[in-house]
Amino acid sequence: LNAALEHVTGDIVVVFDADHRPHADVIRRLVRHFADPVVAAAQGRCVINNGADSPLAHLISIDYTAGYLVNEYGRQAMFGLPAYGGANCAVRTSALRQLGGWYPLTVTEDTDLTLRLVLSGYRVRYDVTAVDEEEGVVTLGAYWRQRYRWSRGHQQVWRDFNRKTWASPYLSLVQ
Repeated sequence: LNAALEHVTGDIVVVFDADHRPHADVIRRLVRHFADPVVAAAQGRCVINNGADSPLAHLISIDYTAGYLVNEYGRQAMFGLPAYGGANCAVRTSALRQLGGWYPLTVTEDTDLTLRLVLSGYRVRYDVTAVDEEEGVVTLGAYWRQRYRWSRGHQQVWRDFNRKTWASPYLSLVQ
């Protein structure tokens, strides 16, 4: 990501994982949030397109539905704090460069970037209408590796930022 950032000339970087298929209107829906100068990132909704491939993929599609329609939407509605998820998302180039780009020594660069943006006074927005489709894993081994990596990454980011989070002038105690 940082190697690509060196070549970016636009105001907004849009990121999709290789297995994602964005709907035709995703970019328009994501970038509209940047009219607000405090917004430095926007996250779209990811849906699983292969839920019929295995019982596990079906459960993951349910998990994604809950995660994006309940968790992200709820965090935005209640606290104004959705997460930048790393795929089907956009980030303001100037804010990203100000923070030194993506942190290469973390397992979850998206969670790391979310906290660095919020702790710098920026906001992330979630757009339920900016939809893309991705492939869910179909085996328990792949699921375990994926979720273990995510868990390790989230724990690392919390260790890196928990003190700054509690002391942040940009977050209320509830947030």
